[in-house]
Formats: sequence, C-alpha cells, structure tokens
Amino acid sequence: MDKQHYPGFYVYERNTLGPSPVLKDLLQLSKTISAGKCSGFSFVHGNSSLIPNLTLWENLQLSAPQELWDDFVKENHPMISSLIPLLQEPYKRASVSVPWECFLVSLMRGILEPAPQLLVEMNEETFPPFLMKTLKSALMKSSHEKVICLSSTAPSMWLDCAHHLVRKKGYAFEFEQMDSELIKRHWAA
Repeated sequence: MDKQHYPGFYVYERNTLGPSPVLKDLLQLSKTISAGKCSGFSFVHGNSSLIPNLTLWENLQLSAPQELWDDFVKENHPMISSLIPLLQEPYKRASVSVPWECFLVSLMRGILEPAPQLLVEMNEETFPPFLMKTLKSALMKSSHEKVICLSSTAPSMWLDCAHHLVRKKGYAFEFEQMDSELIKRHWAA
C-alpha cells in the first residue's frame, strides 16, 4: 500500500460473530495504511474510555490543554455545539452519564490529542441518530489531519463520509475506495 492513503477516513467492517479483538485489528489496519509504521495513536473504546470518578469536563481536560481547547473552539469544530450542553453540567461524573455522552467526550479527547492516528470502536446502537451528522462531520474534518480508522458493525451508515471501506479477508485487508463525488454532493446539500 502506498502513502497516498495517509491521512484519511477508513471504515473497517467488523465481524459481529463472536468476540472480536477490535484494537488488534485496528492496529493492524493502521500499520497497513501507514506503510508498516505505527507512530502513535489514540484509541476510543466503544463503551467508554473515561475515568468514572471524574466529571466529563475533567476527563476532556486530561487530553486537552487550554491552548488546544482554545484552537479547537476558534476553528468552530463541528462537535462544539454538541459538547457545550454536556460540559455545562460541571459536576456530572462520567459514571452517571449516558453512554453516548461518554463516547462523545472520549472521541473529543482522541481528536484533540496530537497522535497522528485515531482508532475508534464505534457502537452505533448506543449513539443517538440526531447526533450522527455531527459525528460524521467531525470525523471528516479530522481526517484531513490524521488517519481515522473507525470499526463498525454497520458500515453502510458511513458510506456518505468515509474515504475507504475496509474488509478483512483472512489476514489481509481489502480496501474499497468510496465515490468522492457522492460524498461531496451529500455534504453540499
């Protein structure tokens, strides 16, 4: 695989039968995309990768020093409008938050971290449909700066924004490039 695939947005079609070593598969995919080098990554777990006794804001601040957060707000990142209501409850602990709130904060941590690759285990069942367009927009914007590898059991949900659909056949990955004109038309409307 050549370096033209770096950066980008890759959706990995995860097998739903039996336990799946998602992180291992995403790391292998990441090495394949970046020509055998895995120079650093952030991992967003499908359920939660937050510290339960900290608030959502405190969890976000672990990865987002003030200057990173300021730049993020100045860029008017697509997820700002979804994050602000969550962070307005300063004492809401991660342990009492609903799964999609924890996932959203975990994803923001991954986007803000300086790692060149973001590996995401997506659990579409726990994520509300009304936030899906915001999530897609944020991942598309981030894919201009880093490799996004998203593991999904419902890859058809991502065809309107991903650059590549990836399937695993045996020990090898098969890449299907998505129609960039279709993606542009969808997001221009």
